[in-house]
Amino acid sequence: MQETVVKQRMTRGTKNLITEAIETLQKESPEKQNNRNDICFKMVELLDHKFDGKNFDYQARRMNLETTGQILHWIEEYFERYPNRQRSLPEDEKLEV
Repeated sequence: MQETVVKQRMTRGTKNLITEAIETLQKESPEKQNNRNDICFKMVELLDHKFDGKNFDYQARRMNLETTGQILHWIEEYFERYPNRQRSLPEDEKLEV
């Protein structure tokens, strides 16, 4: 049997969270602003700070950010859609998309 893959869209909340994580990292330590793992960690910190308990679980599920894999997927998708986010790095340090 063949699995049907449903392409989900990035929510506005997810996009804003990624943007906020990148901007926060840019201020704290600019060399980490394009590191997927650092962005992922910062996103979890921001989610944890904004939401608590059951509300955290609900929001994470609603934004498709329940697992590290999902978060990294949306970070990849973000960089594909908004490649200009990487312009502040030297050419040899840019992420390969």
